[in-house]
Amino acid sequence: MNENEVNKNNIFAQIKYEGELVEDGYLDAKKAGEVLIGIDETLFPELIHDLFVELEGHITRGNENSNTIGFMYEGHILTCYPSSGNIKDFKSTLFTNCTLRGYVDRLHKKTGEFIEKRPRIKFVEIISNESDENQKKLF
Repeated sequence: MNENEVNKNNIFAQIKYEGELVEDGYLDAKKAGEVLIGIDETLFPELIHDLFVELEGHITRGNENSNTIGFMYEGHILTCYPSSGNIKDFKSTLFTNCTLRGYVDRLHKKTGEFIEKRPRIKFVEIISNESDENQKKLF
């Protein structure tokens, strides 16, 4: 398999070793000449742009400067932002298991071009799936 023969929706890693491509093998790092890593994967193709979704996962981070949160969903961290207001309004749900309700956004935030690879979620509501007692231990 060469770089041009990679199928769509595949993750691949190749090591170029003395002019030969070695797949799924282990080589001494000192002997490996070049490592080629590529990702050609559409994450969650079932999450169609503007589709209303309810996703269960875990909030991993909050960033006040960009007004976004990181949401762990099926092993991937999705960037999410509130449909209105500020993430400060959702401070009590940070670092918890929760259900996020909102709309799938697959448009580039600056250019408005359609981006298919990684969806973002414009959320309208976050519902904590943990008891209030667990929440109080964080603060």
